[in-house]
Amino acid sequence: MYSDDREVGDVSTVFTIENKNVVVLVVGMRDKGFASVADVKDQIEPKVIIEEKARRIKEKLTGTGDLTAIAKAYGTDALTGTVNDIILSSGMLTGIGYEPEAVGSLFGLTKGKRTQALTGDNGVLILQCVNFTPSEVADYNQFVTQLLQQRSARMGYGIIEEAIRKSADIVDMRYRF
Repeated sequence: MYSDDREVGDVSTVFTIENKNVVVLVVGMRDKGFASVADVKDQIEPKVIIEEKARRIKEKLTGTGDLTAIAKAYGTDALTGTVNDIILSSGMLTGIGYEPEAVGSLFGLTKGKRTQALTGDNGVLILQCVNFTPSEVADYNQFVTQLLQQRSARMGYGIIEEAIRKSADIVDMRYRF
């Protein structure tokens, strides 16, 4: 579909991917470079709507007092609850779902403190640390060493790759294959 002689309306031959027959139809083409707003409107519009809803919800969640009072002032759509046994590496909040940024923010709080309203993947959240039980791991050196090794391996590769990219005159044509 990416050969130079293709046009809108062209249909590919049938090919098989993972035991499924696939036929591709060219429905549109655009030039190299940044897409126009009209071309990406369908992709970005839902995200913009979510961001605007989150901004409006955050404005309503600026009350004072405990979380129950803030939720009551917001209205019936606000929910409160308690989540136990949160693990930083999982990024999950029971009853809410996968919210790694919220979990990370929560682990940065001291007991009794709360976050500002956060926009998550599943809604707008205000989190409060009710109790914190530190890990029982006595020595974190093995974890630090492991992370440093992983980081140095990635960094070395990334630096080399970036240096090659800057010094070489390469045109990325992978989209054709």
